[in-house]
Amino acid sequence: MPDPLQWLQHLAALTTRVRLGTGLMILPLHNPLILAKRLATLDRLSGGRAEATAFSGRFHAVDDLHVRPLLARSAGIALIVGG
Repeated sequence: MPDPLQWLQHLAALTTRVRLGTGLMILPLHNPLILAKRLATLDRLSGGRAEATAFSGRFHAVDDLHVRPLLARSAGIALIVGG
């Protein structure tokens, strides 16, 4: 099965109004520079419709969870950071 970002790049070429995003990407499984390039390419191809949800890979017990996912968007891709 192809990588989800490849599917989203294909959908970006076929659609004009649909927001494109991942359900969850575990950051330690990706090279950060290549991932940034691929997300920037998706955002450019889609005309700014790309969104990404990232997870640091650290798991916590529910009782120890004191942070909520934050939407971080200075420019470009809306990135939801948690974990």
